[in-house]
Amino acid sequence: MDAFEKVRAKLETQPQEEYEIINAEIKHGGFVYYQEGCCLVRSKDEEADNDNYEVLFNLEELKLEQPFIDCIRVAPDEKYVAAKIRTEDSEASTCIVVKLSDQPVMEASFPNVSSFEWVKDEEDEDVLFYTFQRNLRCHDVYRATFGDNKRNERFYTEKDPSFFVFLYLTKDSRFLTMNIMSKTTSEVWLIDGLSPWDPPVLIQKRIHGVLYYVEHRDDELYILTNVGEPTEFKLMRTAADTPAIMNWDLFFTMKRNTKVVDLDMFKDHCVLFLKHSNLLYVNVIGLADDSVRSLKLPPWACGFIIDTNSDPKKKKK
Repeated sequence: MDAFEKVRAKLETQPQEEYEIINAEIKHGGFVYYQEGCCLVRSKDEEADNDNYEVLFNLEELKLEQPFIDCIRVAPDEKYVAAKIRTEDSEASTCIVVKLSDQPVMEASFPNVSSFEWVKDEEDEDVLFYTFQRNLRCHDVYRATFGDNKRNERFYTEKDPSFFVFLYLTKDSRFLTMNIMSKTTSEVWLIDGLSPWDPPVLIQKRIHGVLYYVEHRDDELYILTNVGEPTEFKLMRTAADTPAIMNWDLFFTMKRNTKVVDLDMFKDHCVLFLKHSNLLYVNVIGLADDSVRSLKLPPWACGFIIDTNSDPKKKKK
């Protein structure tokens, strides 16, 4: 039985009560980073289910009422970890950066951060990109470095108040995407994950009514978009060095009246999370042979949790 059929069998036999909501948690290297009580902690991967963990930061130092960790990102070489802290009664958030050492210490704290991602430059220096939120909208992107070469500078400002900006690191970490979006229109810029000080590259300038989202694999961009007919979202792809819309080739189309919830990329497969007739589905598309396998989730399922730790660069046995 392959992995797909194992998941299908588990969904058919495991009762709803045995599924649980998982709080912010991320695996990086040989560690799992997560919240334990009022602390940001990490433990060795094989020890993640016991009490043998290392405290990295105590959230009580922020003097917030009932703080919790909303998101965690670890720098590529594990010199730093960044975490977004929120409270139950507020949309405001604080991003802390902790230097990982024998005695972890908070290196920096940034208020009103929404999305944030790490990349590493040519000099092996960790660079944190983050969006600054004002009046519940993100129009500014900053980039920061730490240690002996500490700096914090504005990288981009969106001037159209109807748009907002969020950051996404492609699954293979090759590109950081800067997504500029309104309810109907989007524009995506690529920041080189190996040369983050170079100017970003525009994929396609904003066209009213056209939405698109980008992933990357093996020098190709996979683009989820509503461009053209039919108006349902479709998956297209193009070479990373020719990203403009005239080069997009159709790869996969959705059924009519199907909503795309999310897209995830692996070494040999692309996974689409879909909603059709109020039911959730998972479509697994083989990137080598274009095969499609579909899995319907139980009627009580209301959402997905994507495993952000699966490495598309590692071939699974």
